[in-house]
Amino acid sequence: MHDTPEELSAIGRGLEHSDEFAVSALGDLLLRLANAWKRQSDGQGTSSTAPGGTTSVSEGHRARLAEGNVFSQNGEDGVIESILRAVGPSCKVLLEIGVGTGEESNTRKLVEHDGWTGRWVDVWDIVYVPKGVEYVKKFVDRDNVRETLLGLPPRLGLLSIDIDGNDLWIWKELGPVADVVAIEYNSHFPPPQSVTVKYEPSLKWKETDYFGASLSALWKLGRSMGYELVHCDSTGVNAFFVHGDRLLRPLSPEEAFRPFSRKRYPKDERRMEEYPAS
Repeated sequence: MHDTPEELSAIGRGLEHSDEFAVSALGDLLLRLANAWKRQSDGQGTSSTAPGGTTSVSEGHRARLAEGNVFSQNGEDGVIESILRAVGPSCKVLLEIGVGTGEESNTRKLVEHDGWTGRWVDVWDIVYVPKGVEYVKKFVDRDNVRETLLGLPPRLGLLSIDIDGNDLWIWKELGPVADVVAIEYNSHFPPPQSVTVKYEPSLKWKETDYFGASLSALWKLGRSMGYELVHCDSTGVNAFFVHGDRLLRPLSPEEAFRPFSRKRYPKDERRMEEYPAS
């Protein structure tokens, strides 16, 4: 390959400004290749030493993961497509826990437009289930959530969790079962706060700030299972994780965090607990 870093960067910048979010991950990859090439040429390797002696990727940049909605609420359709194009999923099978009525979903686009199959799980009498999806009406907890994996491949392409409660505990129980994970975080508790709800099997959200887990807590759990944080949507709702080294720049919670763009929920008398427990 004879392209110079400057030529690769120009190609990447041009792709970034395309109206099609499908090419955004390619633009990001070209820019990352150019940055890596430049570091090698400058004799810097893949990282640099920041003031204070800590190691950081100073030449890197946030992954350009373009948000866009087809059936999602907060741009998840575009982000998920960008990530999947970059990582190359093991299979086109998904599990979404927390889908509401089914009309808006993080995975409906994948099923209806991109040929995915899988399983949706929620407690509601669902309004819409697309062809290729099995709907399971179930209130999940740590004791029964692994039942939602029965009959699915041992490695999923995508796992989505949004249950406004024991999200962290459910992900922890499932383990590293998917290439990509989309999970709601509680933006009322910005980094470095690492907190989660106390596990209660029947926990239900009361429309307060007591739900789910902070981004830092999810980041710590994800790292313990081999996941890296690659994006948070601009509304401050969802975090996106990728398993292993999949060519998207890992982000710290401080880099990725986005505050909640809507109304803040009232403070709950219950207190979130530290994660991991000290």
